[in-house]
Amino acid sequence: MYRRRRGAPLPEHASELKAEKALLRKQMRAARHQLDPQARTQASIAALSHALATELFAKSLFASSLFASGKHVAAYWAAGSELSLKPLLALLLARGVFVYLPRIAAGGEMQFLRFHGESCLVPSPHGILAPNIDASGAIAAHDIDVMLLPLLAFDPCGARLGQGGGYYDRYLQGISANKPLRIGVGFHFQAQTHVPHAKLDERLHAAITDGGVFRF
Repeated sequence: MYRRRRGAPLPEHASELKAEKALLRKQMRAARHQLDPQARTQASIAALSHALATELFAKSLFASSLFASGKHVAAYWAAGSELSLKPLLALLLARGVFVYLPRIAAGGEMQFLRFHGESCLVPSPHGILAPNIDASGAIAAHDIDVMLLPLLAFDPCGARLGQGGGYYDRYLQGISANKPLRIGVGFHFQAQTHVPHAKLDERLHAAITDGGVFRF
């Protein structure tokens, strides 16, 4: 496999792709920052409603609930202007779902650790609240049933634009394209007609927003 030398210039098409992603990230972050606290709270509650509707849809297809007791669900704890999953996480814990949140190690490796409640979260090396690595067990990627991924944008083909760190793409690389079920979470305006993406960028199976559910 060809590897670009450190410091070597990017190929022209890769450089253009990087610039397109950077511009879209800037636009989407600006749009999210404009939301007031009340709008964020309402969006979070609406997303919970749509998540439950998605659960019913999945049950009709797979005869299995997305968020049934005993399921293993990887989610995220909202940072900055991300759409909060707090109402959904509380519901999952009450149902007996095994919930996991990401933690980025100092070396840049992402792992998902068991989530037992907000009071058990501590700041990670990146400053984002995460489960304590000494008190929570990690789960292997192939054992996760459903993964709820934060995003900045997505399109009708399931392409996802993240923060740019590539953590989720690296974490999911090399495992089944069908498990875990990859569901993006964001605000309705983050749905775009096209999201620039590279060959190794992971695609979504669906997206849940405050405006509805998108299935790819």
